[in-house]
Amino acid sequence: EQAVTMLFRYANKIGLDTTKRASLDSFPDAGNVLDYGRDAMEWAVAVGLINGNDGMIDPEGSTDREQLATMLMRFVKLMH
Repeated sequence: EQAVTMLFRYANKIGLDTTKRASLDSFPDAGNVLDYGRDAMEWAVAVGLINGNDGMIDPEGSTDREQLATMLMRFVKLMH
């Protein structure tokens, strides 16, 4: 959630379109997404930045190096 929020805020700062949203209802742990991160998480799912892990969105989990690298690669593709 924190990593996604950071990327969402940066995307806003550089003028990327961050208006797309996807429902988080398909993730059983969507209720764990904090209010400050909800828009960011909905945007990240909508644009394919994240897609969950084993059916969970895991907003309270830690992001390992591989997951962060994947998110950054996808983010760079959004920029172009």
